[in-house]
Amino acid sequence: MIQELWAQIGSATKPLTAVLHRCSDSKVIVIGLRSGVLLKEHVSPVAARLMVLQGEVEYRQGNEIYTLQPYQQQNIPAQTPHSVLGLQDALCLLIQG
Repeated sequence: MIQELWAQIGSATKPLTAVLHRCSDSKVIVIGLRSGVLLKEHVSPVAARLMVLQGEVEYRQGNEIYTLQPYQQQNIPAQTPHSVLGLQDALCLLIQG
């Protein structure tokens, strides 16, 4: 599933997502962002963690901006507006719950 998503990055004009795992209290989502593609500001109903697997992204939360590279992580508090921008073609894991 991750390889198929990565193969689509080069032509993606919006964020690509796929659910890798789901159970009653957690979910793991893979997110693909082409360079320059924005995952628009939104909120997560539960606390989450974003981990970059490949590439580079910019994580924005309020006035705070973090550049994340492979294997770096960012905690995302529940109900907190945030956005993610692909600085390079990137693959990330979002772990909720």
